[in-house]
Amino acid sequence: MERIIQREVNRFVLETFGQLLKPGILQAIRREHNPAFQEGDLSGVIDAMLAGSGPAEDQKQVSALPPPASTLCIPSTSSTPGQPSVATAVSADGESLLELLIRIIMEATGYERAEIQPDMDLQKDLAIRSSRLPIIMDAAESQFGITIELEDFIDARTVRDIAGRIAAIIARQGGAGLPMDNGLPASTPSTPEQPSAATGGTPEGQDLLERLIRIIMDATGYEREEIQPDMDLRKDLAIRSSRLPIIMDAAESQFGITIELEDFIGARTVRDIAERISMIVAREGGAGLQQQSEPLREETGKSAGAEESLKRIVFKQVTVEPQAAVPVELNPGESVLLLSPDRDDRIAGSVKEFFRRDYGVETCPLLFRQGNHASGEEVCDILTAEGSGTAAERISALTDLAGLVISLPPGGSGIMGSMTDVSRCLRGLFLLLQTFLQSPKKKFVLLIHSREESEIFGPLLAEGLLGLFLSAAQEYPSVQFRSVEIGRDTDLQGALRAALDRGCPVVETVHRDGRVLTLEGQAVPSVFGDSPGLQLGPGDVVVMSGGATGISARLAASLAPFRPRLVFLGRTTLDSGNGRAAEIAQTLANLHASGIEATYRTCDVTDPEAVRAIMAEVASRYGRIDGIIHGAGVLRDGFLRHMTPDDFTTVTDVKFLGAWNLFSAAEGAGLRFFVGLSSAAAIQGNPGQANYAAANRLLSALLGTLRRKNSAIRCKALMLPPIEGAGMAEDPEIRELLKRKGVGYIHAQELAGLFCRELFVSPAEDVRVMFMRKLPALKTALLDDTTRPALSGELAGGTVSSRPEDFPLIDSISSLDIRREELEAVRSFSLEKDLWISDHRPFTFIKQPLVSAAMVLETLMEAARVLYPHLQVRGVRQVRLMDMIQCPPAVSRPARISCRRIDSGLRESVCEVSIAAQEISPAGRLTDHFFPHYQGQVILAGGAADLGVELPDFPVRPDELRTKPLDQKKVRAWYEERSGLAGRYRVMESIDGAGPGVVRGRTSCRETDDFAHLRNVRYQYSPYLFEALLQLSAFHVAATAPAERRSLIPLEIGEMRFWRKCRAGEQIILEARLRLQDDEGLVWDARGLDDQGIAIMQVSGMRMHWVTE
Repeated sequence: MERIIQREVNRFVLETFGQLLKPGILQAIRREHNPAFQEGDLSGVIDAMLAGSGPAEDQKQVSALPPPASTLCIPSTSSTPGQPSVATAVSADGESLLELLIRIIMEATGYERAEIQPDMDLQKDLAIRSSRLPIIMDAAESQFGITIELEDFIDARTVRDIAGRIAAIIARQGGAGLPMDNGLPASTPSTPEQPSAATGGTPEGQDLLERLIRIIMDATGYEREEIQPDMDLRKDLAIRSSRLPIIMDAAESQFGITIELEDFIGARTVRDIAERISMIVAREGGAGLQQQSEPLREETGKSAGAEESLKRIVFKQVTVEPQAAVPVELNPGESVLLLSPDRDDRIAGSVKEFFRRDYGVETCPLLFRQGNHASGEEVCDILTAEGSGTAAERISALTDLAGLVISLPPGGSGIMGSMTDVSRCLRGLFLLLQTFLQSPKKKFVLLIHSREESEIFGPLLAEGLLGLFLSAAQEYPSVQFRSVEIGRDTDLQGALRAALDRGCPVVETVHRDGRVLTLEGQAVPSVFGDSPGLQLGPGDVVVMSGGATGISARLAASLAPFRPRLVFLGRTTLDSGNGRAAEIAQTLANLHASGIEATYRTCDVTDPEAVRAIMAEVASRYGRIDGIIHGAGVLRDGFLRHMTPDDFTTVTDVKFLGAWNLFSAAEGAGLRFFVGLSSAAAIQGNPGQANYAAANRLLSALLGTLRRKNSAIRCKALMLPPIEGAGMAEDPEIRELLKRKGVGYIHAQELAGLFCRELFVSPAEDVRVMFMRKLPALKTALLDDTTRPALSGELAGGTVSSRPEDFPLIDSISSLDIRREELEAVRSFSLEKDLWISDHRPFTFIKQPLVSAAMVLETLMEAARVLYPHLQVRGVRQVRLMDMIQCPPAVSRPARISCRRIDSGLRESVCEVSIAAQEISPAGRLTDHFFPHYQGQVILAGGAADLGVELPDFPVRPDELRTKPLDQKKVRAWYEERSGLAGRYRVMESIDGAGPGVVRGRTSCRETDDFAHLRNVRYQYSPYLFEALLQLSAFHVAATAPAERRSLIPLEIGEMRFWRKCRAGEQIILEARLRLQDDEGLVWDARGLDDQGIAIMQVSGMRMHWVTE
């Protein structure tokens, strides 16, 4: 009793006259006990006194000298359980818990010590965003050997607040001693009945605080003097919330604890965090702090240079595996808040009965829409700010709330009449959820909804809430979050019991046909097809939101080979003179230099009238809008506790309503595709980004709805991981945080390639697609990123797989790097497998058949097409046939194929490809050496094909032909007498005639089975048409110089382009003109024409070399 009286007297005196007394008290302590005693330490002692958990009577004096390092401990206290000490401890070297916390903040922010004061507000003074808090939490957990829950930090504002919370956590977790610099164990820990959480005057608390400050120093780059315990993380230290996970990681390692984000919600100062860490140390059983840790370093899960492969993730419903049941428990007197749209909600009625019967607790109903309700019954229309505010006030008055149930019954779309209503309703429910989470007894949040095919708005709202839940579940791990989709035949009572089972960690559940399902991400590559799923070409119009910078600029450049007209939308004005405006201007200049028509218009996509006006102008000017790429987005990060309704809707409206406004304005303009840039947060959630997760979940759901309602429009929601080189996650602090959490970045160049593969190659039914390298494993959302083994003969690389018939001259892919745009592949040539080889013996004097030049070119093209599956091969150039590959019977000739992009132009992609074959000895034995045999460049582009510059001096005129024609019989005789060519390679049907430097002939395209193991292969071009053009030079010699005994072999191809492949049975006219002749050989230009006189293939600089036996 005496202690209580003394405590209350102390409280009154200090709260009333504290500001007057503090200077004198501080001066006396410094004079009589410790000259180095700090004001922050005094604040900690006072806090402990006011909390009634200060040191025991014989330990309340402040020591004039620090205790020996071997006697570090948290002394026992006279406090009662539930009132832990928050005094800052003092270590052997004089470091306080508050100072340790300041160092953690320094490390997380890069601030100097002098920039952090204990009473600085984390957000206002230090500009620390909520998403940085988990970094500090990690560091504090490691530093102080505690486990931090995010809820412990709710309301903490200053550095001192956080230190106090850490001290309280230390006490709560059993009074753990802090680590000693000499590694000796801590002594005389507090008993569980009297936990100590000192962060001010005790040695251990002081040491904990200093260690925390060191963590902050490592995470931020600040000096020690720049961080004071009571500095506010955000105001004084400018530590953004996204740095918190880095500090949390370091604290976990330092103090041997496990930190939950909830532990740090509300922590504002370094001291706050130190107190939270102290509480966690105590809560986790009194474990001593660990040895002083090394400065924060990025995790290196793999050796340098090793990197996770890229994966394409699609989403499928799978059965939830049963787990050991851990039912939520409710106590007498607790209640459940039931939110429903109107009084006729049958789900709400069943929920009320369930909790009354099974748990013996009452539900507090709250109607949130002006609909069907009884006279005098209070209704809060949460679509309005006033209504949602009133509802939040009512919820705040309910102090015994343990659960929240949101009901969206069948036909729930009737509560909303537009997409704007969906956004406003989500905003209102966000505010109510936020209010509920302030309840001290909170245990669970459930969403019960029914999805019907005819509905639009209700399912979208449910998806937005699900995204919100996914993030909230990480901020409040002690709360059960569950989305429950039910059908007409679902046993609702059973579904509710399952929803309240904490043994099942997934957030999303679907009850269907007696099963419980959830969405799982699975690694599934796209399947390559010869014809792209989407055709895009010159004249087509694509509107891109999100400005003309960063990711948008990269994606625009990736579309340049298709030569569409691009219209960028963004909020930046070009005459603003800032750096973003300059970047936009540079993007436009780069596109214009490549012949791409690109314009930029200032537009806020959340303004439907502005969007409608600009889209109408675009449609009027060009007569069409073929595609939309919605990349606009903003960040307003913050923990749920501190996020404002405006923070929430600002983010959701740009993503969700922006997409709807763009789609609505483009209807009737010929829209053929809509791509929305979403985020992996839509699938996994992200602490501090509940608004961003909800926004991107809504966007993805909207695109799924648009696809179902408009099957002719290709809709893609690309859920992106952090992007290196562009985008919002390029912030250095966020990069550090995500890499420490095991998140693998995708480079912007990789994204551009993945984007094109998804748009042009992938199945249209795959609407929601996520690209990833590595993401953290979360129990709340299932993700199986295991890449299945390739099937026999299947080619897999760069998130695209293909059948062997698509690339018959590629056996396997050794590596494919989308970022560097490089490919390594393998091909083995053999008579047994490659039936076409045996027919290719161009000279009578060679023993073994050769790999033909026509098939060499096909191999080069296939390698380039594997690297760029979304582009079309247009031809080759600068091909060198340095040495032919001989293929003896029963001998396989392995070859390595290397392909890499070499040009910097936008309109065409040019790859350099080489083939090196394993040498064969005279005895027929394969050696260990690979030597280059062929090299050339492959030209690829999108859109319509063209032959480029027409060959000069064509066509060959009839009056230039001086020799008599060679009919089919004579041509066949030449093949028999002068070459070893057979079957497939006897491509020439007749020669119209030849003259000085000219020749003209005919061929027909035939279908052949060229491979023993494959049927119906699809070549990149027409190899036998090219073979016919090559043979024109030999037939010119046969017609004009029949006595010539030498033979010709191709040595170089200057350039070959084709407009299309020839059709089976099609008659082709061949003509060639000699450009150069010397002792070594001849250089020809040649082309093939269809029956309309249109060139479908042309070759220039075709150098044929003389050879003899």
